[in-house]
Amino acid sequence: MFKPLHSPSFLVFATGVCCTTPLVCLFVRPLLGGTEFEPKFDFEAYARAPITSHGMGCLGGMVWALGTVSSLISGKTIGMALSYSIGQSAPMVATLWGLFLYKEFDGAPKAAWTFIGIMFMCYVIAIGLIAGSK
Repeated sequence: MFKPLHSPSFLVFATGVCCTTPLVCLFVRPLLGGTEFEPKFDFEAYARAPITSHGMGCLGGMVWALGTVSSLISGKTIGMALSYSIGQSAPMVATLWGLFLYKEFDGAPKAAWTFIGIMFMCYVIAIGLIAGSK
């Protein structure tokens, strides 16, 4: 039985993420300049953010880590190809959230809906092919 807590690979990966993220925020992002879509990193604003905002970021990281560990565990049980294909379904779930919960495409032209349908078909076919490659 695979025991992720007894495996050093996830610990090394998680440590690397925790160590490099502050470096990216402090040194790389300011070098990128700012655009209307990606403003320059403002460390003072980051420091002034309420603790709940930082807590939500940490919670998101914990959920992501739980998903990674679950994917590794399921890979040992059902095979890595099938586990990988299930994990790669996340963009379809995100698109469904955007379509039905946030109504991001309300009022969009018919061509947009056609392309969304084509995207879903292609994604389902790709995931099926990956899962079938086992």
